[in-house]
Amino acid sequence: MDWMVRLPDGTLYGPLHLQALQVLARSGELTADTEIMDRKTSRTTTLQQALGGLATEAGPEADDLTATLQASWKDLAQSRDFYGHEARKWKNLYEQERERAAQKEQELMRQLEELHENELGACIRLEQAERELARLSEDYRRLEEEMEGTGGADPTARAMTWMKSYNDLSRRYDALMSQFTAKSLEVQEAREACVRAEEEAKQSLRQMETVAQREKEEAHLARKRLAEVEDAHLQLVKSYRELNDRYIRAREQAVQGQPTAPTGPRIKLTRS
Repeated sequence: MDWMVRLPDGTLYGPLHLQALQVLARSGELTADTEIMDRKTSRTTTLQQALGGLATEAGPEADDLTATLQASWKDLAQSRDFYGHEARKWKNLYEQERERAAQKEQELMRQLEELHENELGACIRLEQAERELARLSEDYRRLEEEMEGTGGADPTARAMTWMKSYNDLSRRYDALMSQFTAKSLEVQEAREACVRAEEEAKQSLRQMETVAQREKEEAHLARKRLAEVEDAHLQLVKSYRELNDRYIRAREQAVQGQPTAPTGPRIKLTRS
C-alpha cells in the first residue's frame, strides 16, 4: 500500500511505504497521531492505527544504526546539559570569589588608610617634639654661654631647670619615636598583608577562570558532537526516504512488466 503523510501545514508528502513510516516513527520523525492517507482508497487514518500490532522492523542493520544514533544522541544531549550546568556553576563560583576578593581588598584598603592616618599623626607629633627639642637645645646652649659669662649662682639654678625640661622632653621624644616606629611597622605589615591577599585573590581568580574555560570548551565540544549526530540522523532519514522511493519505483516497474492474460475464444463447459 502507498501512504501519503499529512504535514502540519496541511500538505501531503509521499508516497511512502509502510515500512518507511515505521522507521520514521521509530526515529521520532513522525508521531503516533500523525495523519496518513491511503493513496489508492483515499482512506485517512493515524499512523498508530495503520501500524496496528505489526512489528516495526526496518532490517537489523537499520535498527542497529538507529539505536546507536539515538543512544549517542541521548548521551551527547546529557553531556551537553551536564557541561552547561558545570560551566554555569563555575561561573557563579568565579563571580562569588571575585566579589569576596573585592570586599576583602576594600576592607584591607580601609585598614591601610586608617594606619596611614595614624602614621601621619605620629609623624606630626614627632616633628613637633623635634622642633621643641631643638628649641630647648638652643636655649640650653645660650644658658651655658650665659653661665660661662656671668659665673653667678642664679644662672646655675636656671640651668638645672632647663636641664630638667630638656630631659623630660627627651623622654617624650623617645616615647614618640617608639610610637612612630611601631606605627611604621604596623603600616609595613598591613601593606604586606594587602599584597598577599591581593596575590591570593588573583591566584584564586586565575584558577576559577581556568576551570570555567575548560568547562566552556567541553560544553562546546559536546554541542558540536551533538550537532554532528543530529546531522547524521537527518542523513539517515534522508536515506530511508530515498530507499522508499526506490522501492516504490521498483514495485511499479514490476507491476508494469507483468504479462497480461491471453485473449482468445472462451471454451464453454457443459455436462455430459
